[in-house]
Amino acid sequence: MAGQDASTMAEALRAPGFDTVPSPHIMQDMWNKWSLLASLGTLCCLMRANVGEVARLAGGTDFVHATIKECTSIAAAAGYPLADDTINGIVKRLTQPDSTLTSSMFRDLSQGAPVEAQQIIGDLVTRARMHGVATPILGLTDLNLRAYELRRDSR
Repeated sequence: MAGQDASTMAEALRAPGFDTVPSPHIMQDMWNKWSLLASLGTLCCLMRANVGEVARLAGGTDFVHATIKECTSIAAAAGYPLADDTINGIVKRLTQPDSTLTSSMFRDLSQGAPVEAQQIIGDLVTRARMHGVATPILGLTDLNLRAYELRRDSR
């Protein structure tokens, strides 16, 4: 959204009290956030643990790095490569050994609720296939969450 349109949209959202930050590069911002959300959701849901619990395990940070690499490789293949400082920020956030951070998808899964698996993980895996990007970790997470949803829906 350019110029006046972005300003008008931001003002309309501010009126009811929303915090707004118009962005001239919204698609990149969305891919940055999607890479973070998918990485966080994958590590929490597949490991059934929070960030710190995974980071403290032998091999945990290697798993996190590989997951982030898959997500950022898909973003790059789609034309939205993440800047090194953005990737480093994601890595730092998802490898803190004292962190209790979890994803909302994991919290929903832990409560037996519906999860946003297809919106966050499944769609990313589909885009990876379209671009020929290998996603063994995301693919496994997608399969795991689809199995969860199938079992949940059959109850």
